[in-house]
Amino acid sequence: MTDRPTDSDLTAFLEAVSGVKPIKQDKIQLKPRASKPKTPKVDIQRNQAQAEFFFSDQFQAHFPDEGPLRWRREDVDSHRLKQLRRGDFQPALLLDLHGLTRENAKREIAALLLAARKQQAECVSIMHGFGTHTLKQAVPNWLVQHPLVQALHQAPLEWGAKRPFWYY
Repeated sequence: MTDRPTDSDLTAFLEAVSGVKPIKQDKIQLKPRASKPKTPKVDIQRNQAQAEFFFSDQFQAHFPDEGPLRWRREDVDSHRLKQLRRGDFQPALLLDLHGLTRENAKREIAALLLAARKQQAECVSIMHGFGTHTLKQAVPNWLVQHPLVQALHQAPLEWGAKRPFWYY
């Protein structure tokens, strides 16, 4: 048997399909795919610059001397801070800053806060290393400067020994 059809095979096929009418497709309307708009690199750099603007290394917030680290904006109900302390909110996003420099940590926190706003996340968790305590001291001071942060509290013990900060 050969792989190529013979003349008689072709004639037989044409006779078999001679009365066939093409089917008109009238049930599904196909739409061309919309191309995803590309974000120009300039917009990304501008967003990063705006986000990092909120974090000054010179600012020192006042936190309570006793008890866990906590803070809330004046316009936020104190009950929200209690809810954070009790762990009533589950963090929707987690950020681990272990091994990052101060500048990289600022960028990551800025990106986290923008992502939280886009995803309408009420609570996020930020973990930092112990090391030289550089980020442990800087992160809360940066967070209180950002307009999206309403309150922060050290996470409950069940979140582990690293005790991440939460923001609501």
